[in-house]
Amino acid sequence: MSSLYTTLIINFLPVHTSDVKLRKKLIYKKKNNNLIFFFFFFFFFFFFFFFFFFFFFALALRSVRISHEMVIRLLL
Repeated sequence: MSSLYTTLIINFLPVHTSDVKLRKKLIYKKKNNNLIFFFFFFFFFFFFFFFFFFFFFALALRSVRISHEMVIRLLL
């Protein structure tokens, strides 16, 4: 999936140089930036997903006075 993104980025960002070495360097830089962006997005998404999930889960447990068994049944 990340290779698809790298090819899209390489195609859309202008790397039209006659120097082959410079072109390879630019493409390599773009691949690295894309990988960093992918990992940043991945960790960012999961951190906030779990944070909000547990935050609202704790709020639901405090506001609604139901047993833990009912909450587990709702989740399953």
